[in-house]
Parts: sequence; structure tokens; C-alpha cells
Amino acid sequence: MEYNSNYRGVNGWLLFFCILLVFFTPLATLFTIIKSYSELNNFFSQYRGLKTVFVLDTVVSFIITIFSVHAGISLYNIKPNAVKIAKRYLIINLGYHFFAAIIPFTAGLPSYAEDAMVPEAFKSTIQGFIGFSIWFSYLNKSKRVKATYYSLPEMTESDYLRRGYEYPDSDTIETMINLNREIRLNPSNAKAFNNRGNALVELKNYKKAIEDYTKAIDLEKNKARAFTNRGFAYEKLKEYEKAIEDYKTAISILPNFAAFYDNLGHAYLRSKDYSNAVSSYRKCIDLENKRFSAMLGLAEAYYESGDAEKSKYYLDEAKTIEPRLLEGMSGIEKIEKEGWNFSDEDKEELRKLFG
Repeated sequence: MEYNSNYRGVNGWLLFFCILLVFFTPLATLFTIIKSYSELNNFFSQYRGLKTVFVLDTVVSFIITIFSVHAGISLYNIKPNAVKIAKRYLIINLGYHFFAAIIPFTAGLPSYAEDAMVPEAFKSTIQGFIGFSIWFSYLNKSKRVKATYYSLPEMTESDYLRRGYEYPDSDTIETMINLNREIRLNPSNAKAFNNRGNALVELKNYKKAIEDYTKAIDLEKNKARAFTNRGFAYEKLKEYEKAIEDYKTAISILPNFAAFYDNLGHAYLRSKDYSNAVSSYRKCIDLENKRFSAMLGLAEAYYESGDAEKSKYYLDEAKTIEPRLLEGMSGIEKIEKEGWNFSDEDKEELRKLFG
């Protein structure tokens, strides 16, 4: 996520866009409202619907103008999610152009007046679409936008450390920016590499995550968390032998941590080594007997081994520990919302268990 620093900063077309959003849009909106009022005021008493349409359009225009200013200020101050905010504004503003083109035809005006409005409505809609296309494309492709918002901000190391570790598992651009910053300031910080690996996993960039976890391990070989995190990334790439090796190393460092045996059991399960999967899950349960994920793993391992009785027993145990499993796959969806990760393969196997 590093970009050419020569383009970094709110200058050029990016600055022009900010000025458009903060100054030109409000002024243009105000001018349009005043002009429309002066042209339509004499007809309000004759066509009551016209006044209603004018008021509604004015209110919507005012709200969108506030959003425009907010987007422009966010871009200018290089705020987190500024580009996303600006894109949302552009989409909403495009929708407004369609709205503004259609709503006058609900005012109850004579047919000759409506016929006269058609070319202007069409012209306004096309102008809105052109403006949207230009600026939305600019935000997506501009080297300056990428360098300014997706690269390293100028902030103190203490600011970075506070903000970078506040959301270590988040997939937000701000987190990646902050973790990049810390690694540049302190390239021997194993925790920063581990946390950036977590963020990359959230972004499903498993190969890059493995590189960061490996760097964290090189810096601190006695930290079990980096090994188990790298094992998880290897699992996502279906490199199960490497995942098993990392999980075993994590266990050798922290032999009484139940989650590591759960992870190891899962890797054995996906590699179809059901005997070792059972052994790992049983060790997990010995350490933490209320871990429903290990119970599910045992249920699947026994199911695949042809032992339906034991499979049903451990599935029932899992349901006792986690009642939402009584709902089947809809329960799994609810559990996922709390941060549990079930792969497509996991879900396919669970559907078999739930029948």
C-alpha cells in the first residue's frame, strides 16, 4: 500500500475538487434556489403542487449541499474514509439529479409546460451523470488520491502507536496506514508485523499476511500467536501441512492453550486426517470443556469416520453449549456475526451434520 510520495498531498485536481465541494456547490445551490423562486413564485397560488415540489426540492438540495461540504472538508483534511465519503456523496448527488428531473412532473402543471420541461430535465440528468463519471473515476484512478489517502500520513509516533494498536484486526485503510507507519518507524517491532498480518487476513490477502507473520516470527521466535496466525493463513490457502507445523510450534510454546489444539484439530480435519483431528479436539476439550467449536469438530471427524453415534453425541454436546446451533445453519450465521469464522468448506460439512 505504498505509493509515490511525489503525488502526496491535497493539490492539483484534488484541491480543485475540494473547492468545488466546499464552495462552488453551496453557492451554485443557493443561486439555483433563488433563481427558481423568482421564476416560480408568481405561479405558486395558481398551481399549489408547484410550491410543494419547490419546497421539497429545496430541502433535498440543502441536505445534499451539507453532505458536499462534509465530503470536501474530509478530503481536504485527509480524514479516515474521506474517499469513501466523497464517493457516497457523488452517488447520492447522481440520484438527486434523477429525482430533480422527475419531481416537477408531479406538480400538476399543464401539458404544454411539462412538454417544455422535458429537454431541460434531460440536459440536467446528462450533466449530472457526466459530472459523476468524471469525479468518481478520478477518485478511483488518481495517483494523487492513492498516495494521499492510502499511504502514510504525517503523524507522530505516539499518535501512530495509539491508533495503530487500537484496531489491530480491522480491515480499514486507516489501520493499514498506521501499521505501515509503525513498521517504517520501527522495523524490528514484531507486534506491528503480526498486527498487519491480521489486517491482511481480514482483507483475504493471505500470501502477504504470511510474509508479515514470518517477519514477526523472525523477530520473536518465542511468540506463539504469530505461529498460530500464520497457520490460519496457510489453512486458508489449503496448505494444511504447513498449518499443522505452525500450530504444533505454537503448542510447544504454550502447551496449555486450548484454542491452539482447536486450530490443530481443524487443520487435521481439513486434511482428512480424522484420527489426529480427534486427538487434537479431545486435548482441546480437556483444557476447555465448554468449547463448542471443538465439539463440532469432533462431530464432523466421527461423521467422516463412519461413527454416527459418537458424531451425534458431540453434535448434541455442541448444541448444549451453544443453543443457537439448534437453529442449524441460521444459527451458524448468527454466530459468525460475533467474529467466528466458518469457511465455505466448514459450512458444507456442517450442513451434512445438521441434516
